[in-house]
Amino acid sequence: MTERFDENTAIKGETAVRTFRRITVSFAYDENCPYGKVEETMNTARLMITPLRQEDRESLLRIVKDPLVRAFYLAPEVRTQEEEDALFARYLRLAQQKNRMAYGVRLKERLIGVVHDMGVAESSLELGWAFMPAMWNQGYATEAVRAVMGEAFRRGFLEISAGAFEENGVHAQRIQPGHLILHERN
Repeated sequence: MTERFDENTAIKGETAVRTFRRITVSFAYDENCPYGKVEETMNTARLMITPLRQEDRESLLRIVKDPLVRAFYLAPEVRTQEEEDALFARYLRLAQQKNRMAYGVRLKERLIGVVHDMGVAESSLELGWAFMPAMWNQGYATEAVRAVMGEAFRRGFLEISAGAFEENGVHAQRIQPGHLILHERN
C-alpha cells in the first residue's frame, strides 16, 4: 500500500475559503485482507454497512442538514422539498450503480452515517462520509471507511482518496499519511 498526500487546496464555500487536505491510498488487493471479503452487507465489530435504501431518507437528510455536519461535509444546502428529493435521489443512484458506492452505516439497525463516493475516475475513487454528531469521536467513521475501502479494493479500484477541511481540527489531522491504514501485511 502506498500513500500520497496532496498539498492543501483552497475551496470557496458559502461564506469563506476553507482549506481542504486530501490523502490518496493505493493498494494492490490482497485476498487475505480482513476487510476485503464482503458482499452487499458489510459487518464490522460494531456496525452494519448496507447500500442506502428508501427507508433511510429522513435519517440521511437529518444527518446532512445538521449544522455541525454541514460545517465539514461537502453537500449542497437543501431548503425545499424538491431539493431534499433531488439530494436523496442522488444518494440512491450511487447506491444502485454498479461502479458507484453509497452505504448507510448502522449501529443496531439505526442509521448513524453515510459513506459514499465523491467521484470515480477509471480505477480511482474519492470517498466522503458524514455521521450524526452524537456519533463523532467514537471510531465509527474509521471503522466504516475501512470496510468500504476494502469493498472498493475488492471491486477493483486501485486508488482511494479522501479529504477533510483544516478547520475540522482533529479530524483533518487524521487525514494525513499513516492514518488511513486499511491493512498491514506481515
